[in-house]
Amino acid sequence: PLPLRDASVDVFSGNLLCNVNHYPGLLREVCRCLKPGGRLAIIECFFEKGSATAEFLTQQQAIFSSLETYVNFCESMGLEYLGTALLRETTGKMDPGDLLPVAPEDRSLTRTVYFQKTQR
Repeated sequence: PLPLRDASVDVFSGNLLCNVNHYPGLLREVCRCLKPGGRLAIIECFFEKGSATAEFLTQQQAIFSSLETYVNFCESMGLEYLGTALLRETTGKMDPGDLLPVAPEDRSLTRTVYFQKTQR
């Protein structure tokens, strides 16, 4: 759990949270801490739907497998999707030691994704 009170945060931002354990739990905690109307901005690396990497991540139940999967997960927690900005497109691995993508032709799309907590 995050050491913050319920509905006590106006803005939360993060960068490549896919590198933390229990990512869905972290997003639930962020949502719990955001005030109604609070904003969330996340920079995350997504893969194109239908790519080998997106399929692999979907089998692993990774919410960051594609932008659509991510948005659906966040909306299910009471976050309203406000939009996205593409920061970078990369084909293949960014670094030789990276585990993803699983196929050399798969593209990763690094995006900033914006949400607002609904007023419920």
